Amino acid sequence: MAYKHSIYLLFKLLRLTGFQEFYYKFQSEWKNKLMTVLFWTNNILGVFTLGSHIINTMTASTRYMPEFFQRLLEDVAFFEVYLEANLIRTNLKDLMQLLHHMETLFISQELEIVHKCHVKAKGIFFVAVAICGVCLMASVLETYFPVSQEELDLLAYIYDRKYPDNRLQTTFWIPGIVITNSILK
Repeated sequence: MAYKHSIYLLFKLLRLTGFQEFYYKFQSEWKNKLMTVLFWTNNILGVFTLGSHIINTMTASTRYMPEFFQRLLEDVAFFEVYLEANLIRTNLKDLMQLLHHMETLFISQELEIVHKCHVKAKGIFFVAVAICGVCLMASVLETYFPVSQEELDLLAYIYDRKYPDNRLQTTFWIPGIVITNSILK
């Protein structure tokens, strides 16, 4: 084996979040069933959430173009992450065979170079995860910053909201609930 690849961190993350069923099976049957339930629950909720957000973007957010483009970008990002996780899941056996082939059959004479590349790849991975975390935290914290009265009046007029200063990080369409005048105070 030349070197353990950083992609195993991604596999572990996908397994822990339930986007990917385990490549290996547990010895106890209840753990296997629990992982299957987690996998299908996560996928069903993911599809419902993605669909709900797209419906909200195409219906409620079209009244105000800056919000529409923000929500559209969220839809594209959600869809990309979901598509990528499902592509990894469907091609997992081929990907694992390729990794095994790379680990066992590639020339490992330049182990120092491989080690440097591995450290660099690991650093890039953790920086990317940190940037994603900071972006997510910033989008959550942004809802707590005050908005100008002009924008509040505009949101109250466009969406007919009773309390336009109450903002959520993102909005979803929920069957039977109309977004106008339904934001709690």
